[in-house]
Amino acid sequence: LVSAGNSIDVANQKYSTSTFTFSSCTTCTTLSTVSTTVNINLGKNTASTTSAASSTYWGLSVPNGSPVGTYTGTTTFLGITNQ
Repeated sequence: LVSAGNSIDVANQKYSTSTFTFSSCTTCTTLSTVSTTVNINLGKNTASTTSAASSTYWGLSVPNGSPVGTYTGTTTFLGITNQ
């Protein structure tokens, strides 16, 4: 995450497929600067009007002394099917 030359490192960002408490998370993964595969098992759609969905939960630890600002970043999700 960046804001006018300031940043919050990926090591301060975590995600999981279930809710968690940032400081004691045992099921979450620290965000990485390289592509990471996360298996999310979605049911197969049987009708064109049915959609499959799953939640991903994010946590952020803002380091003490971080300048106030609007921090932005991009996370890309790519769905891959296993046949």
